[in-house]
Amino acid sequence: MDNKRNKANVNAMMRNGRTGLHLAAESGNLELLEYLLSCKDLNNVDSEDLMGRQTPVYLAAKNNKEAAVRLLIAHGASLRNSVENKTLEQYLKEIMPNLDPNSVSIKVKPKESSEQDILYSTGKLLDKAQLAKRRGQSNSQNLMFFKTLVQNLASTNKIVLDTFNSGGMTLFQKSCDYGLSNFAQVLLEYGIDPNATLKENTTKAVLLASYCGHAEVLKVLIDHKRESVDSVKVTWFDVQDSYSKESVLHYILKMPKKSESKDKVSSYQACFATLFENSDQILEDELKKVINKRDMEGNSALHYATQSWSQCTVRKLLEKGANIGLKNLWDETPISRIRPETM
Repeated sequence: MDNKRNKANVNAMMRNGRTGLHLAAESGNLELLEYLLSCKDLNNVDSEDLMGRQTPVYLAAKNNKEAAVRLLIAHGASLRNSVENKTLEQYLKEIMPNLDPNSVSIKVKPKESSEQDILYSTGKLLDKAQLAKRRGQSNSQNLMFFKTLVQNLASTNKIVLDTFNSGGMTLFQKSCDYGLSNFAQVLLEYGIDPNATLKENTTKAVLLASYCGHAEVLKVLIDHKRESVDSVKVTWFDVQDSYSKESVLHYILKMPKKSESKDKVSSYQACFATLFENSDQILEDELKKVINKRDMEGNSALHYATQSWSQCTVRKLLEKGANIGLKNLWDETPISRIRPETM
């Protein structure tokens, strides 16, 4: 029975991204810890697990293993990492007031994370947050770490937040594509350009959010547009996809991902409501610029509204100036699907 239990514990540790160093630090096993720290194969004393990105020195501190904390600091453990909304150094002062990190004789110099390392970690946090969102799990800790990394990058070289390629998207494109509104808001707060794209992916973040039906993201973009003092670094809602010519309205009214789940239709409905129930004049003017734009098939927003949406939606588009007589590539006009009472 004990062997089975130990095997289960080892498997759980592997699933959580923990190493033997995490286990030794958490338990305060100094003999095992000294052995692991002396191994030539050890390349990262600050490796993070998947349970809130905990490092070995944090686990040792959390479990009041002062000797283990001293040993890890001596072997290069960094106290600049963030835990519980503070640096690890601040955390240590609170729970181990008698421990002075400067009194520890350093045997191995702490490894400084490069800018690329931090950017990579920031992108991976978005991937992890998306997975947590799908599973209905809390993202509060992921968001805290994300904000810390973004703050670090913004203080040294803000432009990389717009140009870093994280799996074919900028960090902001990815946050909008994933529907991570709180993460998108953090990036906006640190002055990123919401319209920035990559050569590999020229689709604006607002279009990605619309395509996926992320109403909360659209709300964040609108609120930022309304409140921002920088009229340049705000979202443009009158953009079109460079290839398909589709606009925000096309993507929302087409509901391209409605087959993903039974709740997806309501997500697109929420997107439409977010745009059309907003009283911001600048947003309204930008939507009017694209309301009669046609995609590569010649369809306007009104074409799609008359196919799958209520007459109430159709009426709102008409009130904003939608043209009932525009023909698509098949010579179809929206008016043929509009009820007389709506007109």
